[in-house]
Amino acid sequence: MNIQIKRAPRGFSLIEVMIAVIVLAVGLLSLAALQGELFRSGAESKARANAATIAQQVIEDARSFAFLSAEAGYTGDTYAGLESDEWEVTAVGGVDFDVTRDVVRYRWDSVDEVFEEDAVTPYAVGVPEFKLVRVAVSWTDSLGDPKAIQMTDSIAAISPSDVAKVMKGPSEASRGPEFWIVPPNKGNPRVVPIAVGNDQSSASSNPTPEQFIEDASAVTRFSVLSFKGSTTADEVQLTRRLDMAAASCVCNKAPDQSSSAANPSYGPTIWNGIQLAYEEPAVMPVGTPIGIAEVGNDSEIEPICTVCCRDHLVTEGRTPDPYRTEIDDTIADRYTYKPSGGGFDFGVPPTLYNADEYDGQYLDSCQLTRVNGRMRTMVDAQQASLVTTSLNSLESGYRNTGFGDSYSSYVQNYLVAALDGGSMPDGYPSPDVRFPAPSSAFSDTPDPIEFAEGDTVRLVSFGLYVDYLSEDTLLAYKCALENDNEDDCAGLGTRDDLSVIPFYAVNVASLGAWSTPTGQTVATVSSPEYKSGQLVDAGGLVSAGKGASEEEDDGTLIPTAVTLAIKNSNTGLAGTLPFDPDDALEANEETIDKGFVKGEGADAVETRVLTIDIVSGPLDFKTMSVAFGLGCDRKNAQATCSFEVPQSGNSSLLFSNYVGETNKKPPEPIDRKICVPTDAKIGVSPVLASSGTTGENVTYTLTNLGSTNYTMQIAIVGELESCPVGLTMTVN
Repeated sequence: MNIQIKRAPRGFSLIEVMIAVIVLAVGLLSLAALQGELFRSGAESKARANAATIAQQVIEDARSFAFLSAEAGYTGDTYAGLESDEWEVTAVGGVDFDVTRDVVRYRWDSVDEVFEEDAVTPYAVGVPEFKLVRVAVSWTDSLGDPKAIQMTDSIAAISPSDVAKVMKGPSEASRGPEFWIVPPNKGNPRVVPIAVGNDQSSASSNPTPEQFIEDASAVTRFSVLSFKGSTTADEVQLTRRLDMAAASCVCNKAPDQSSSAANPSYGPTIWNGIQLAYEEPAVMPVGTPIGIAEVGNDSEIEPICTVCCRDHLVTEGRTPDPYRTEIDDTIADRYTYKPSGGGFDFGVPPTLYNADEYDGQYLDSCQLTRVNGRMRTMVDAQQASLVTTSLNSLESGYRNTGFGDSYSSYVQNYLVAALDGGSMPDGYPSPDVRFPAPSSAFSDTPDPIEFAEGDTVRLVSFGLYVDYLSEDTLLAYKCALENDNEDDCAGLGTRDDLSVIPFYAVNVASLGAWSTPTGQTVATVSSPEYKSGQLVDAGGLVSAGKGASEEEDDGTLIPTAVTLAIKNSNTGLAGTLPFDPDDALEANEETIDKGFVKGEGADAVETRVLTIDIVSGPLDFKTMSVAFGLGCDRKNAQATCSFEVPQSGNSSLLFSNYVGETNKKPPEPIDRKICVPTDAKIGVSPVLASSGTTGENVTYTLTNLGSTNYTMQIAIVGELESCPVGLTMTVN
């Protein structure tokens, strides 16, 4: 039997097809939407990346300045010109970007010790500051929505030239790590800091100074420290240290002694006022005659004398001492003492001997400083001024309580007058033309010193030495003095003028020879005693003798002179006898006297306090100094300053440097006048009190103040302004 199975027809129904089409369409539409979103996201990411690149480029462009302020002939970007700005629309990848740069300047406030927003104060070297740069980049996306990013960074106030200085060695860099030290004069009256401007001072350390002796060889060491901050503070910021030495050495010049590639000889190092550093000295040609040090194994003397003997020999092409008369270049001829036995006969005046006749042995003396870690010879020392004062003791300081500030003011005024705007006399330097001598002597009171039998007084003496001034140094001084930043002075006019001059004031009381007149018995004075391996620090210690002072017809006591004599060259600093005829000349010796009289008792050291109340004054004067210890700087012009004055005798007030320049760029010289009360205690006429008086230095005399403490009001006003009414001097 045949059975047939009937099959259903094959295929899709219309409904099934429609459902499939709908599902497919939904999937395709979703895929298309996803693809569009991916395209938009990619475009957004690319636009954001381009915006970030633009912002980063704007910030980097802000860093690309060559100078802090515009130099002569320079038209590019500067730090001073970095300000807020907007750019034209920038199109990148088909997108238009709007770019805005916002710049905010922050400057260090030393009073509050914070960075504060400041858009007006002129740029000043040494004052930290930076500019905060915010760059905003905005655009519109494909949907018309606004988009933006912001990038922020700080731009330091340091130019590429300053970066190069920072990368130099420690002795050359003008910036570097901060070092804080105790002021070298703190508790030490044998050190006097000299103010050089911008709250900076320079002082010689090591009050003795430190010395090392070995027979006829001697080395004196000290450091010249420059620092920023008050000399009465617990700590100050060290800005520069110069290690110095003066040496007297026994040398030998044999015929076969000359420099080689392994043992080169060098010329003298020269101070460069532009770089504010001593330069690496020039290397002399191989074969240059040299001397060899003949000293023992003293670790302090041997390396110094090795350099002195090697590099100080006068040869063709090397004249380390321009102040001495020209001598024969013959190597065998040396200025020296005639050798005697195993040493030198210092009883025979120095003259020109042929060293070869005495086994090549001779004496020499050098001044040296450290350059890039090594001691190098300098142009020989020349002392410009010698000042002596007395101490109550090493603990209580000067008998004249204002000596430190008065001496600092004296040195400042002397240097400014001697430099004469940056021009040295014709022929400088030469044996006949040296650094100009001071036009007036420094006056130290009280004088004479009265003491009784059994009393002792210590004298200290400060020798002022000004190193050889190169053409670069004189240029830097003149630029700073005139605040000139044009042409050759580019970048040099912003510094304080005295900071570029190489000078130091060091206590030489234990280096020179002290004496009193023959036969007098009022005072005896000790000189330092030199022994191999030690130095007795007794120079300038004055003791009362048993004799009485002679009297004039009117009963006035005749003072006994206690005299310090010191050579104004290398041998003076080394504390030894002169080594050549020029050095031995009387013209090359400085002397200074201090008078002593035999009285009932020691000088009274009681003091009275005088307070200066500055009731008004501008903030842009440099400094105002007053004799006997008062100094007010421009950061504290509206101040009350007190200082002590000895009770005996009249006292003087010296007001200086209140006539200055504004802080504008370029600076505008301004005249100020000083106003004081008309109290009878002050030697001031009413006409001065009503109109004031101008000038860099004005001195007033305080008369008969007695033991009373006073407060004196003063005012510093513009030249055409009227003095305040009612300035007084009142009893405290």
